[in-house]
Amino acid sequence: MGTDKKSAIAAWRSALDKLAEIPGQTLAGQTAQNQLDGYKREFQEVVGLAAGNERVSTLITAAQQFSWQAAKAGQNPPHTVTEWQQIENLWSEAINRLQQISSSDLVGYAQAQKLLATYETNLGQVKIRRQAEADAVQTLARAQQEIENLVASMPNDPKNWDRNRVISQLHSIINQLEKVEKGTTVYLKAQELLLSANNKFKQFQ
Repeated sequence: MGTDKKSAIAAWRSALDKLAEIPGQTLAGQTAQNQLDGYKREFQEVVGLAAGNERVSTLITAAQQFSWQAAKAGQNPPHTVTEWQQIENLWSEAINRLQQISSSDLVGYAQAQKLLATYETNLGQVKIRRQAEADAVQTLARAQQEIENLVASMPNDPKNWDRNRVISQLHSIINQLEKVEKGTTVYLKAQELLLSANNKFKQFQ
């Protein structure tokens, strides 16, 4: 809470204490007592609002710090699945802070909702990128396994190669490699293998 707010609240509390000291038997005391009840209610509302605003401000600041870290970590893709997961966690932390702001906190709620819309969109995009990366890694691994199996099964003498089987397997490998999405960590490796597989495929046509 800011120093000015604290000073104002302290001064207000002191004034309330002075009003409470006026003897209740006197006319001034009775008037003061009536005023005191009203002032106390108002005082508690203002103190509560000030504390609420401070809490809202703290939550929004924390959310923005997490979002900044997430945005920074997300720069210069591609990233591994683990890295995307860490970025996802940062966006989730930012969202979690904003979701703690109640609709009764009118001042911060509108701002929190605006930030939430952006953060949830960003989180959704990161989840898509993480899944694409996971799929790409698995697809490349399957293609590499198929390449190994094909190489291991081919006789040393080309005359003994089962041409149709080799073409079929090469076709399957090419299909796998073409599924590896651009913007993933394994895309360049997949393109390299794809070029090699296509060249080999042409030799058998």
